[in-house]
Amino acid sequence: MMKKITIITCIAIPVIAYFTTNNNDALSRSNGSPGSYSSSPGDANKDCTYNCHGGSASVVTGWITSTIPVTGYVPLTTYTISVTSSGVEQKGFEVTAENSSNNKVGTFIAGMETKLVNSSKAVTHQASSATNPKTWTFQWTAPATGLGPVTFYGSFALGKLITKNTTYVVPESNVGLNENSTNSNFAVYPNPIKDKLYINYSVETASKVEIYIYSLEGKKVASLFNSEKESGSYIQSYDLNNIAVQGVYVVNLKIADKSFLKKIVIE
Repeated sequence: MMKKITIITCIAIPVIAYFTTNNNDALSRSNGSPGSYSSSPGDANKDCTYNCHGGSASVVTGWITSTIPVTGYVPLTTYTISVTSSGVEQKGFEVTAENSSNNKVGTFIAGMETKLVNSSKAVTHQASSATNPKTWTFQWTAPATGLGPVTFYGSFALGKLITKNTTYVVPESNVGLNENSTNSNFAVYPNPIKDKLYINYSVETASKVEIYIYSLEGKKVASLFNSEKESGSYIQSYDLNNIAVQGVYVVNLKIADKSFLKKIVIE
């Protein structure tokens, strides 16, 4: 008796999967903007519609507010910035700050549910939110003296296809500048500086004294001194060879609750 044998042959058929990416198939990001999508001129006017979200952007007002007074920001002062988005969709944002030359200015400090992007020159959400309205807060330290008005640019994503862009302009405070430059005993020399900086100042009553160097954009370059001083006059010297590259900077002297500024040039 012969047995019938059935042979089953399995043939593997390869399946090729491919994906196309364009503005119509944009990928929504729930964990924050990758950076450089704030709608600002310094970001080439790119906003949330660029690569990450589809649709088109519309302009809104009042979505960025702050503790900066109407008289303007005082140089090197830290303020709270709030951004509020309205809508039933999942929400996210990116905000940056630029001067009239489209340069990023000031220093951002991330707050709850936010993080820094674009080399810390912008702020975005850590996770999208469906809360309506949704407010995020963070901090911004104003740039040094003489940079003029600053514009905050914000781009907000609502879901995958809705984008809202907004701006918020703050002037530089002339009042603050006058208050910060009225210490006749505060002097820095030589100026320009090649290597060593001398700082002359006086303390009326025993106080905490802090001395910092900032770039004009408001980035802290060096912390020179931070300690208590008795009343009296002082001259302190600092070697700047390894602190900063050539350029214009600001020396910020803080005595108790008063702040004084002097521009210096490092050669």
